[in-house]
Order: sequence, then structure tokens, then C-alpha cells
Amino acid sequence: MEKLIKVGIWIRVSTDMQVKDESPEHHELRARQYIKGKGWDLVKIYRLDGISGKTVIKLLESQRMLNDIRNGKINRVVFSKLSCLARSTKELLEFADIFRSAGE
Repeated sequence: MEKLIKVGIWIRVSTDMQVKDESPEHHELRARQYIKGKGWDLVKIYRLDGISGKTVIKLLESQRMLNDIRNGKINRVVFSKLSCLARSTKELLEFADIFRSAGE
């Protein structure tokens, strides 16, 4: 039996101007279309509007996502580009380690 893919959408735009120009809703719509096309189950949306990607891993919304990954509530995260997850290479590697240790 195929394992159900439970997905979270990660949306982060760093400035108020990007919130207006690169609409988080546009990012969400693209992610929803991608998830639907894959036949995955959208469980939760994590949003950081107007937050710099310099350091995000300790922010509450990041911790919510990481806890959901660790607890098996989601087993995939969809985001529009890697820099939207985080800008720091160190944090990207930390995210990768957490994702890897959580499963699949």
C-alpha cells in the first residue's frame, strides 16, 4: 500500500514590498496546484510574511513546521524556491538534517 503524502506549504517573503509584489497568495496558489497535480494531501500552510530569511529556524512558525515534521503530521514541505525556506546555508543544512532524520 502506498504511503499517504501529507504536505505542508512553506511561504516566506522577506519585505513588505514583496508581500505586495510577490504575493504570498500567488506562492500558495502555485504550491496548491503542484500538490494537487501530484495527488498529495495538503495538511497545513506555514507563512512568514515580511520576515528576512537571514535566520528563520528559531521563529515560531518554523518551529511549528519542524514539530509537525517530527510528529508525522506532514512528511513533505513544498516551497517556491530554496531561498524562500531560508537564506542561511547553515540553516538550510539544519532544516535538511531535521527533514532527513524525520523519515523517508
